[in-house]
Amino acid sequence: MKEVYFKDNFFSRGITEIFNENQDQIGYLDLKSAFTSSVAVCGLDHKTHIEGRFSGFFKGRWIITGQNKVELGRLQQSFSFTKRKFVYETADRGNYTIVSKVFSKEYQILNEKEEEVVCFERVSGFFESRAYKLVNRSELLSTEEWTAVVMGVNMFEKMSNDGGTAAMGGAVT
Repeated sequence: MKEVYFKDNFFSRGITEIFNENQDQIGYLDLKSAFTSSVAVCGLDHKTHIEGRFSGFFKGRWIITGQNKVELGRLQQSFSFTKRKFVYETADRGNYTIVSKVFSKEYQILNEKEEEVVCFERVSGFFESRAYKLVNRSELLSTEEWTAVVMGVNMFEKMSNDGGTAAMGGAVT
């Protein structure tokens, strides 16, 4: 099990640190810019391990890529009136459902057997940038990949809260 903490920045731009449960920095997020809505998950070696970005003009999919820009998976929002729901599909490592009650800050990531393999929660305050605690119990997907998935959920929710201007490149928090 791996536990990490990371956060967004206002305007989703700049560098933010990734910490482990002992508050040691283990990497960082490079939030490319508010206009491209993309993120790179980097190690302390300054190498990009995983990237996440919206695909297409209407920003309906968050694409996760690994080294050499090889696609690892796609995150999409799934509509539900009773909960927030997302689906993360990978080519050969399974499909995952991300669910949260409507006003909750806690999320579960379930595998195809509906077993919780990852959980994350928003741990930031009202006037702060969004910060997350991620607990990875998955043996198939890395914590770096799940970090990019969480940032994708973050971007989708920012678009929903903003009425969609983030999808067109607007800066929101």
